[in-house]
Amino acid sequence: MNRAITIFVLLLAVAAATDAQYRVKGDTLIEDVRPVGELRLWTFITKDTTLGQLISTVTGETEVDDVAGLVLEQRFTLDLAGAGMKLSIRRQGKHLVSDVGAYLGDSQELTVNTQTERMEIERRGDSLIGYITRAGEKVEQRRYFEPGGFAADNFLLDQHELFLIMRDISVGDTLKDTIFEPQIMLTSPVRAVVEEFAYRELYKGVFDSVFVIHYSQPQEQYLYFTPDKRLVKADFPGQNMRAYLDVVRKGPAERLRRATLTLGRFLSLLPVYIAYLVIGLISLVFFVGRYYRRRVCWLGFVLGGVLFTAAAFTQIPLQRFLVERLLIDRISAGGSPYFWALLPAMVAAVIQELLKGGLIAGLGIAGNQPSRRFIAIGAVCAAGFGIVEGCYMVVIAGNVELFSWHLLERGFVILFHATSGALLGFALARWIQGGRRWLALLGVTIAFNGLLRYLPVFVQQKAMPVQMMYFLIPIIILGFLLLTLLLFRKARTVE
Repeated sequence: MNRAITIFVLLLAVAAATDAQYRVKGDTLIEDVRPVGELRLWTFITKDTTLGQLISTVTGETEVDDVAGLVLEQRFTLDLAGAGMKLSIRRQGKHLVSDVGAYLGDSQELTVNTQTERMEIERRGDSLIGYITRAGEKVEQRRYFEPGGFAADNFLLDQHELFLIMRDISVGDTLKDTIFEPQIMLTSPVRAVVEEFAYRELYKGVFDSVFVIHYSQPQEQYLYFTPDKRLVKADFPGQNMRAYLDVVRKGPAERLRRATLTLGRFLSLLPVYIAYLVIGLISLVFFVGRYYRRRVCWLGFVLGGVLFTAAAFTQIPLQRFLVERLLIDRISAGGSPYFWALLPAMVAAVIQELLKGGLIAGLGIAGNQPSRRFIAIGAVCAAGFGIVEGCYMVVIAGNVELFSWHLLERGFVILFHATSGALLGFALARWIQGGRRWLALLGVTIAFNGLLRYLPVFVQQKAMPVQMMYFLIPIIILGFLLLTLLLFRKARTVE
C-alpha cells in the first residue's frame, strides 16, 4: 500500500512538472525580465534578404503622471522592397512603459518612405495627450485609453514581447485584449491563440522550446515565445517576412553581477579551470622542449596570465564601445554587418598580439635571454594569457559544464595563443638577428586572431550553423599550428 502511494505521488510530481512546461506565469515587474542596460536586437528577413532591424535598449527609469516606469530606446528600420512592397519605415526614439509594462508615452521620429513626422505622447490620467505632425504641422491629440493598457505598433516586437511577458500563457489559451497603436493613434483588438508548446527549429541549426502563438488581430502573425520570456521569432504571412531575435546583451550592472566570482561559483568552475590549465600545459609541449626548467619560462607563464588584465581594461571596453557606438548604428542604417564587424574583431586581435609581443620582448630582450629561447618564452607567456582569458570568458558566459562546446572552443583558442606566442618569439629572434620578416609574422598572428573573432558574425547572420563554427575553429587553429611548426623546422634546416 505504501509503495502504491509513493508511486502515485511520483506520478503526480511528474505530471505537474510536465504540465509546468506548457504554461508560464506573467511576471510582476518588467525589469525582472528586461533590466536597465539590456539590449535586444531583432532582424527582419525575407528568404535570404535582410529587410531591417529593431534595436531595443532599456536605457533607464522614468516617472510619468506619478507612475514609475522604464525608458526603451528604439531604433527600427524596415525596407519592404525586398518583399515586393514599396514601403520603407524608419523610427527612432523613446517608448515609455510602467513597471508592469503599461503604456506611458512615446517620443518618436518616424519616416515613412520620404516623409518624416514626429510623435510626442504622454499619459495624463485616463487619457493620452500630446501631438503628432502631419506634413510637418502639429496636430494636437487626446485619446481616452484606460490606465494599465498596453501599446504595440505593427512589427515593433519589443512591444509585443512586453504584452506577452505580463500574460499567463498556456497551450489552448485565447488571448483577448485591447491595445493602443501610437503610430495611428487608435485602439485595436488583440485576438491570439496559443496553439502549442514545441521544440522547434527557429532557423537553420538553431532549436528552442517555444509557445507558438497565432495572432489573427490586429494583423496575422505567428509569435514564438520562450518560457524565459523571449520573443525569439515572428512570422508575418501577409508580408512574406519573418524576424529573429539575434542579440540579447545584458547591461553593465547585469554583466558585473554575472561576472562576480563567489566562493561557491569558483568551486563549481574549478574543474573547467583545471581543464584549461591542462590544455595550456599540453600546448607547450610543441614549443618549450628542454627549456621547461628555466625560471624565465615559469615567470613568463605567470606574467602572461597577469597580462590579460591589461586586455580586460583595454580590448574589452574598446570592443564594447565600437559595437555600441559604431557597429549597431551602421548596421541599423543599412550597412553590411560583415564589413563593420571586422573592426571590433581586428582591434581585439591587434591589442592582444601587441600585448603578448611586448611581454615576450620584455622577458627576452630586456632580460638578456639568448634568442634561441624566444620561442619557448613566447609560447609560455601566450599560454598563460590564453588560460586566464578562458577562465574570464567562462565566468561571463556562466558555463559550468566540463564537457561542452564552450570548453572545446576555448581549449583550442588556448592552443592558438601558445602557437602565436611562439611565432612572436621567433619573429623577435629574427628581428634581433637583422631579419626583415618579423613584421610579416606579427601580421600573420594578428590575421589569425582576428579571423577567430570574426567567425561568430557568420553564425549571427545565419550564414552558417553554430556547429560549423565549432568545427572550423579547431581546423583553423590546427592549420596555424602546422604551418608554424613547418616554419620552425625549415628555419632550423637553413641554420
